Amino acid sequence: MCAESDIIYTQTPGSTTCLEKSWLKPHATIICSGSDQPTKQEIPTDVLKASKYVSDLTKQTSKVGELRSAIADGSMTEADVYAEIGEVCNGSKPGREGKELIVVDLTGTGAQDAAIGQVAWDKLGN
Repeated sequence: MCAESDIIYTQTPGSTTCLEKSWLKPHATIICSGSDQPTKQEIPTDVLKASKYVSDLTKQTSKVGELRSAIADGSMTEADVYAEIGEVCNGSKPGREGKELIVVDLTGTGAQDAAIGQVAWDKLGN
């Protein structure tokens, strides 16, 4: 199923990976938002390393997100993070620029959740 998908969304409580790099289209977008804890690892670190990796909050994803496992095995550091999602949303960093593999690691931040809710509310005309 992953091999035919442009967008993959993971939402598991797992500490074992749920996909493999060989299953992915080269230009897939993977959105990870599973149970964020110090043992989380939905995505293999070789996928993270090969991707344009976007976090919601790097200091948080390095502790409880997918980035944590890549730091632990030495394949990535916080410096390897392409952008935080706010930078992509506000246009200071481009999102997709071609056919690159993108991983978006969402650990959840209250401030972002509130801002998204406000934007949605405003767009509804309320």
